[in-house]
Amino acid sequence: GLIDRCWVYLSECLSIVYDGYGMLMDKALPPEEIKTIKELIDTYQEDRRRRDALSTRQSGTTKFIEFTLHFTTKQKNFTQIYKVCLFLKKHLEDDIENSVVTIVPKPM
Repeated sequence: GLIDRCWVYLSECLSIVYDGYGMLMDKALPPEEIKTIKELIDTYQEDRRRRDALSTRQSGTTKFIEFTLHFTTKQKNFTQIYKVCLFLKKHLEDDIENSVVTIVPKPM
């Protein structure tokens, strides 16, 4: 009857909302891609600095990658730190298709 039809319509509406919500939300990159990103970061670092706070997400085809790179001010001055970050950003964006990389330099 009427209640059954209402229930069917309600369940269909909820299904559409649930599916749409999942498509609109950004998702983290898969674990194997995160592993590749970590390996690339380590490869492009000339001296092993501490890296942490890696976060990733994908919106459409664009991959967003952000992490913190720690420097000691004894090792590098601001200009050198900036150059290291630009070098790393460029190489990561070249190697990882459709990526936008943000590096947050932090003193140790």
